[in-house]
Amino acid sequence: MTVSVQLATVCDSISKLSISGVTIKDIDQITASRIGQAAILTPKPDGFVTGLGFAPDSFGPGATRLGTLQYTLTYRYYHCAIGQLLDFGSYAALVANVVTILNAILTNDIVTGCVDVSLAGAIDVGPVTDPAGNSFHGADIALLIKEFVN
Repeated sequence: MTVSVQLATVCDSISKLSISGVTIKDIDQITASRIGQAAILTPKPDGFVTGLGFAPDSFGPGATRLGTLQYTLTYRYYHCAIGQLLDFGSYAALVANVVTILNAILTNDIVTGCVDVSLAGAIDVGPVTDPAGNSFHGADIALLIKEFVN
């Protein structure tokens, strides 16, 4: 069986989506610190690709066997740095941007490299940290990706 996994293509397609007020980063644009940056959606630096599984869709010898590959990509949204007090205006804007991100990803038909993008579970909205340990209002968004492979 020859398998052609399109993970990098899927990530590149997601990074090229246009979401008003949000900058989307690709897998080669992860940085240690997000200080001074706001409204950034980026691959989560730890645990980005999880839940990898393959299910055969046909019978036959290796090279002719078709199947579905599925995996979860977790993106982290950094809305704004957390100050000393919880700013509910920032929190409301965070939730609004998360909804905008979801609408853009889930209703977009130009994410290439896969046949389906859906939510992999609940969205975790709350404090998040960048790899340098800085705290932000943000969210983790897990996307279930399905690819047909042969």
